Amino acid sequence: MSPTPASATHAFFLRLLRPVARVMLRQGVSYRELAELCKQVYVAAATDAYGVDGRPANVSRVAMLTGMTRRDVRRVRVGRDRDEQRILASMNSASRILSGWHQDADFMRKNGEPLPLPEAGPAPSFEALSKRYAGDIPVSTTLKELLNVGAVVVNHDGKLRAETRYYMPGGDTPASAESILRSGSVLEDLGDTVDHNLGRKATEHGRFEGRATNRNVDPQHIDEFRAFVEREGQKFLEKVDQWLSDHEADAGKSNTTETLRLGIGAYCIEGQALSGDKNEP
Repeated sequence: MSPTPASATHAFFLRLLRPVARVMLRQGVSYRELAELCKQVYVAAATDAYGVDGRPANVSRVAMLTGMTRRDVRRVRVGRDRDEQRILASMNSASRILSGWHQDADFMRKNGEPLPLPEAGPAPSFEALSKRYAGDIPVSTTLKELLNVGAVVVNHDGKLRAETRYYMPGGDTPASAESILRSGSVLEDLGDTVDHNLGRKATEHGRFEGRATNRNVDPQHIDEFRAFVEREGQKFLEKVDQWLSDHEADAGKSNTTETLRLGIGAYCIEGQALSGDKNEP
C-alpha cells in the first residue's frame, strides 16, 4: 500500500526528530521544554513564510496556521535568545579570522601558507587580523577560543600559528554550547535545502542534495573510509571556499545592493543498516 502525503510527512518528521531527540535527552531537555521550543519554531516559520504582500503574518493568521491561541503567539513572539546570538556572533568571527589568515595576502607567505603572527602590533599580527575580520569582538576573546579548540597554537618563538582553516568548536568537549549551536546551524542548512526542494515551484531551480551510501561495506574498512573522507572532504571544502572567496562582492566596485549566502556542507554517514533503510533512495 502506497503511503499518503500525510503519512509520508509524519514519517519524515519522525526520522528528522530521532537524532534531535537524542541530543536533547543527552543535554537534559525535557519533553515540556521541547514542546515550548516547537511553539517558537512554528510561530517563527508561520510569521516569515506565510505573510501577505511581503509583510510578516499577523498574530491572527499565525494562530490560525499553527493551531495556537493568539495569546500564546504573542507570548512566543516576545521571547528572544540573546545568548544564542552572542555565541553565534563569536563563532562567525572565529571562522572569518581563520579564513582571512589563509587568504589575505597581508597575512600569508608567498607560497600561500598562513604567516606565523605575533599576538599584538601592526599588521601582520593577530591583533590586526582580528580587527580586520572580527570587528569589535575583543581580540583576547577570539584568540582564547581558537587556542582552546586547537585551531591556533603557539610556536616556540611565541608567535601564533594557524593549524586549521576552519573553526570547529568543541575540541575535547564536543557538547560545549558553541558545538551544539554549530551543529544546529548544520541541521538548519540541510533542512532548508530539503525544504526548498520539496516545496519549490516547477519553474524554480532545485538545490544540490545527494548522498553516496552502501549498505554492505565490510566493517574492517571503517578506519580507511574515515581517513578517506577527512582527506578528500577537506580538499573539496577548501576548493569551494576558494571559489566563494574569488566571487565575493567588492563593496567599493560592485553595483549589487544585496549579497547572497552561498556554500555547501559535507557530513559523514556511518551506522548499521536498519530495516527501515531498505528502500533508501
